[in-house]
Amino acid sequence: MRFDSLRALVLLFSTFTRVQLWVCHCYAAAVTATIEISEYRALALSLALAVAKVRLYIFLSALVPTYVFLPHFPSVIPTLPLELHIDTSHIHAIDTTTMLAFMLVVSLFLALISANSTANAITCAKNAHVIVARGSLEPQGPGAMGALAEQILRLIPGSDMEALVYPALYDEYVESQTQGVRTMTSVINNYAKNCPDTDLILMGYSQGAHVTMDTMCVAAIIAMGDPSLTEGQPFHVGTSEGSGIFPRNLPVGCDSIASKTVSICDKGDPYCEAGGKELSVHLSYIKNYGEYAINHVVKAFKSRH
Repeated sequence: MRFDSLRALVLLFSTFTRVQLWVCHCYAAAVTATIEISEYRALALSLALAVAKVRLYIFLSALVPTYVFLPHFPSVIPTLPLELHIDTSHIHAIDTTTMLAFMLVVSLFLALISANSTANAITCAKNAHVIVARGSLEPQGPGAMGALAEQILRLIPGSDMEALVYPALYDEYVESQTQGVRTMTSVINNYAKNCPDTDLILMGYSQGAHVTMDTMCVAAIIAMGDPSLTEGQPFHVGTSEGSGIFPRNLPVGCDSIASKTVSICDKGDPYCEAGGKELSVHLSYIKNYGEYAINHVVKAFKSRH
């Protein structure tokens, strides 16, 4: 369909910018849960698209000096004027499909450039980079492990910490844990590629411990309440006597990292000891084993230097 008025042009751009915002926020919400794009990259994309909209608004405002806003449009999303008081007889025809496609391609191109530059901006720690995976249902961030990680940073100067971004869901545990492994693997590979001289330390609690143990070998691993703990593993610390609710089929695969690993589980924990019924046990490791875990990490780090 073709239009021969500035009114049609403005309507097209107004509609596009509203769709643009919707696509922007949906995409930003989606990519924060993927394995390739961090929440910062999603934010960069959102901001880039928003800037494109503002520039477009300024451009059209300069073209149309007199206008009124339609009152029925939501005030949350700023819209361009649709009722214009201007002579439109000199406006040429515009192909709406071509214009929409062109603007969409340009906006996404600019957004991806901004997002990539943000994602690639990694500051390498001088000594160690600590990656912390929170437990099920904990809010985004380092969770309960954060306090221990902060102490480790003080004892190993020149180090920093990163909280793993993953769902940490309980009802969709398998999917959430799998996503966590993929995300941690991606984060580790990207960091190791950009910062080959920095040691990596992984820490995880509950589901975060499961994620951590499924990932890779690093300088040191601290796992507390790990549902994948298997009876007889040499790095087990604590009073539990059995396996977790998701024991490993081939626990021998973890032997190569046994000297760097501590997996803490006490009797009664309903996650790392199948059949346990004491949730309070699962929540007690920071208090009961915090100092032990810190000493293990610092010792493992110093043994490499």
